[in-house]
Amino acid sequence: LHSLLERRVRLMLYDMIFCGCNGLMIAALSESLAAFDRPDYLDAARKAAEFLAKSLRQKNGRMFRSYCQGQPRIEAYAEDYALLAHGLLVLAEATGDERYNNAARNLTTLQLDLFWDSEAAGCFTTSRFHEELLARTKAPFDSVLPSANSVTTRNLLLIARLNPDPTL
Repeated sequence: LHSLLERRVRLMLYDMIFCGCNGLMIAALSESLAAFDRPDYLDAARKAAEFLAKSLRQKNGRMFRSYCQGQPRIEAYAEDYALLAHGLLVLAEATGDERYNNAARNLTTLQLDLFWDSEAAGCFTTSRFHEELLARTKAPFDSVLPSANSVTTRNLLLIARLNPDPTL
């Protein structure tokens, strides 16, 4: 059987890294630390957070959505900001490290600046700097992944609880 498997055509390796998905992973790894007492999960969460901060942050502070073959790509969407901030907040709670709390606050502030609809409330899917589309839409409900608006609401509540700040 092994020799037959060796002769088959190998599947392509899909090695794209997505900002929002990694935010979810950071949160899951951070929560798993308490449940399973696995410090290696916390190490993985920290490494992922550091990688995203280093590799997906643009010089202007905005985020890229994905990373593939050594290059960041595509302007991040609201869900990327929201999910990464969520992961950082959970990591901050797990570690007590204020750096992650501050990074999540800064990311959420930037998200609101880039995506907020001041006329009808809520975050648009794309930022005000995104290429012009026929319409800037908002995800009104959760689906397989939670919407940027629901995650952002949760993030704001947690940020308010962790560090009361009337400016947010």
